[in-house]
Amino acid sequence: MLSERLTLVYFMMCVADFFLLHSFIAAMFRRRRGGWKTSLCLIMVVCSAFLENSFALSWLNLIILPFLCFVYVMIGFRISLRNGIIYTLVFYALFAGGEVTCSIWHRFLATAFCLPAVSWMAGDGIPALLFDYFLRFLFLLLIVKYMKKIDVDHSQDITWYLLVTPVVSIFILAVFLYLDFPASLLLQVLLCVGALMLYLFNAVFFMMLEHYLDLVNRLKCEEVYRLKQEMESDNLQNAVKMNESYQCFMHDIHSYLNHLRVLASEGRTQEVVSIINEIEGGIQEETEGIVYSANSILNAILTERSARARSNGIVTDIFVEKFLRLDFLSDADMLPLFGNLLDNALEAAGACEEGRRHVNIKFFMGNPYILILYIENTFVGERKPGRGKMPTTKQHAWQHGLGIGIASKLAEKYGGTLNLEVKDDLFVTTLAIAAYPVS
Repeated sequence: MLSERLTLVYFMMCVADFFLLHSFIAAMFRRRRGGWKTSLCLIMVVCSAFLENSFALSWLNLIILPFLCFVYVMIGFRISLRNGIIYTLVFYALFAGGEVTCSIWHRFLATAFCLPAVSWMAGDGIPALLFDYFLRFLFLLLIVKYMKKIDVDHSQDITWYLLVTPVVSIFILAVFLYLDFPASLLLQVLLCVGALMLYLFNAVFFMMLEHYLDLVNRLKCEEVYRLKQEMESDNLQNAVKMNESYQCFMHDIHSYLNHLRVLASEGRTQEVVSIINEIEGGIQEETEGIVYSANSILNAILTERSARARSNGIVTDIFVEKFLRLDFLSDADMLPLFGNLLDNALEAAGACEEGRRHVNIKFFMGNPYILILYIENTFVGERKPGRGKMPTTKQHAWQHGLGIGIASKLAEKYGGTLNLEVKDDLFVTTLAIAAYPVS
């Protein structure tokens, strides 16, 4: 056990450990607002870590300390279980890797310059320990700088990869630490420099990852911007065309009415019906480019799917609520989210015989905070489980999971749900997502 003289010092060191952990996680996730109970739990975790450290057993630290760090993260931050595990391990690997690297260098200095070995459990080790803490703190600040730019909440696909470099490096460094120190000075220098470079490569890895994701996001934004510009141009052309058609009909409406009045007064009903049919056909032809939504992206999605449905003989009924909220959805997510669900419905309905090809689409607000997409479509074939045990009518069930899997992940990203079910002879898709930004 620790002597009374060093108890306070090492307790402060334990607090410093969790301060570094807190700073690391707080750079990426919001702190959980809790009362005195939450604060008491966090204090108990820190005290438990200090009690465990007082036994000075490295194998016990390896088992207990990561668990206590994980508990601290889950209590103190708004973070999912998956992210809690990943980022606790990333922090522990980086923090412990720095400790191992410093230990290797202390051993080198003691061997090469005949200095007394530093004892971490005695007073002479405190200055060296403080210096090590300072270096590791600076290193973690460098890592945090790039972790903030990665935007981990919207980069879920790369989270597991973050573990690779820190975990591998800590294992290699641990092997270096427990190897017999070479007698040759050159080999000692190479060993220490190699350990330091291996540890510093963690920072290089996060720099490279941040630059890579930044490049991917820029390319993605450029593609979305180009597509949005094309869609807005098409929508503008449709709006101009509809306005011109409307002006033409309004200009001719008086002559049509006067002509119909004369024909009706003379009892020439057949000619009246013929003119009405002609006018109705013209209106239907000119209104094929109907504007479904004020949002250019959603309108382009619905316009393209509607045109595809007509070419395949599919009857569509599209309703978009007037004051639909879409401002919380990014353009890059709206395309795969809505597009995949509509494509699945059209594909299933298109496989039916003529006369049974129907798709009913509704966009509306379930309440001021919930956006609903409700789709009913006919289908043919036996229902089979797809990916995630979702029902599908496709011959190859794995094909169904591609689009649905993308839509399901995006729904989860926005704090929503995707439900697929069969009601009588209709396939029903219900997407509900929170109409506010999800952190």
